[in-house]
Amino acid sequence: MTALRWFGAVVGACIMLTTLVGNILVLVVVSKFRRLRSATNILLASLATADITVALFVMPFTIIVDVVREWRFGRVACYMWISCDVMCCTASIQHLCFVSLDRFWAVTRPLRYRACVSKKRLFVVIIFIWILSAAISFIPIFCGWFGPEDQWDDYTCELAVNPTYALISSLISFYLPLPVMFYVYARILAVAERQAREIRVLERSLIQSGQGGDTTRRRSLRRRSKQLLIDTKAIRTLGIVMGVFSACWLPFFIMYLVAAFCETCQPPYEVRTSITWLGYVNSAFNPVIYAFLNTEFREAFRRVLGCSKRDSTATAASIAGLDVDHRSSSCSCPAQVTNKIPRVSPARSPDHQDTPWPNLITAGQLDRAKHDLI
Repeated sequence: MTALRWFGAVVGACIMLTTLVGNILVLVVVSKFRRLRSATNILLASLATADITVALFVMPFTIIVDVVREWRFGRVACYMWISCDVMCCTASIQHLCFVSLDRFWAVTRPLRYRACVSKKRLFVVIIFIWILSAAISFIPIFCGWFGPEDQWDDYTCELAVNPTYALISSLISFYLPLPVMFYVYARILAVAERQAREIRVLERSLIQSGQGGDTTRRRSLRRRSKQLLIDTKAIRTLGIVMGVFSACWLPFFIMYLVAAFCETCQPPYEVRTSITWLGYVNSAFNPVIYAFLNTEFREAFRRVLGCSKRDSTATAASIAGLDVDHRSSSCSCPAQVTNKIPRVSPARSPDHQDTPWPNLITAGQLDRAKHDLI
């Protein structure tokens, strides 16, 4: 049994280190490269901060308790540990929800989104997330509202909650954000499918109108089809996000509610800690899902780690917000910087470019294509 505990500690340490390295890389590249300082990426950076806090202040104590099977740090430290755990996990889930809402509004209302969403307002959202997460954790736990006072002894530190606190906290932390995210992803997928149908209709109309040989119109539709293909790949990423999120946290919150309403339904310690660690694993997956699947994030990581290839100089400089002479990318000499003005696509907002989320073709672009056929 002791060997099994130490094996679990090693696995937990690996999860903790992976979480730290991945999320610290996210913070470094967002702060270092101007092109990556978009509004959505600022949300991801705040999410990375929550995951780093989990790795620094929650996971180490969990590893120790899993090995020695008792708490040795006092009551105040116990409350701090539990509060930090609840706060950071709640903040992590809330960030995921707001990132999905951000992309949903960008896709369904692109013009209003660019006019209303700014970095200043985004910081207000981030502050709201952290205040809400702290309010649902530190205040009830330190005030003793979360459970019976007589549950405490010098060598036990567990979040044994009463049904009221369990219901309210789980609704805010999980059961309300989950259907919101499902709805958002379904709507984004519906937008993509509708745009694919409209593009196919435009292509058929172009051929039937006898303008199939018009190079300009064919090129325009080809660009739109290519963009839609890219967006479809991004939607697959959204599916991965939703699947990992649900797989990591659903077992924990089911156990959390069942234990609160049924005192005799407590699973064995090994089951409880395994389910808890499954939730922590989501913090390690976040950098992989949101960052490593994005080309520019991936290239930024390579630059920071010193692994960028010679022929990727142009891409790397583009991440930094610079335009590079592409002719220099084939030689061994340093890339020549020809323009220090950030490149911003006219179809996107400067604050909301280059994210690992789909930025689908806008209704205005499709209307212009339809107008060309008339």
